[in-house]
Amino acid sequence: MTLLSVADLPFAPPTGTHLSFLGCPPDAAARAFVAMQVAEGRPCVSLPCPPEDVPVSLTRLESLSFLGQRHLFIPTATPGWTAYFNNYALGTNASSVLPGLAQALKCRAVLIEAVPLGTNGEASEALGLTVLDTEGSGWRRSVGLRNTEGFWRFWQLGEPFAFEEVDRYRLRRRRRRFDLPMLTAYASALGLHPFQTGFYQSGGLLVTCGPRQAR
Repeated sequence: MTLLSVADLPFAPPTGTHLSFLGCPPDAAARAFVAMQVAEGRPCVSLPCPPEDVPVSLTRLESLSFLGQRHLFIPTATPGWTAYFNNYALGTNASSVLPGLAQALKCRAVLIEAVPLGTNGEASEALGLTVLDTEGSGWRRSVGLRNTEGFWRFWQLGEPFAFEEVDRYRLRRRRRRFDLPMLTAYASALGLHPFQTGFYQSGGLLVTCGPRQAR
């Protein structure tokens, strides 16, 4: 049993393995991001992408780097939701960006992990959903399944949403507690369709940031 294949991803790995969303328009997300980076001493330039297919916009993130200096904010088919990507070498490193942005913008953020077996160079695969709200610590809910060299780990943190299939979480075999249809249904209940390429719209904003400057 595998959790998903590369063909299930909306975009090629590693870009398509970590899908992240902010509950606000792209221009608001990009402005807040630039403001946060500038406050930390990193100069940034924000430029609109020309009308083009989203896979073409994603090529503007090249080349991939562990510095993650290029950031793309893309509108989606659900009004008020923005997809976020960066050029981190292992797929979008959203956990270092979205919590702060969600707090600054006072909006919800969603992180989806969808890693097919072997795409990260290791014998592992994962499916996961994390939802961040602006109240409390910001971490509203996280649920998912990971397989590392045949060892299956299921996790859930926070209070389940009403739409979750919580009975599945009690199955004896951990590998059956969570799957791609469940993840897709959960995302849809939140207004997102992350595995449909048509969900991502043209007209994104590319933000390029330089290294941190000494003060």
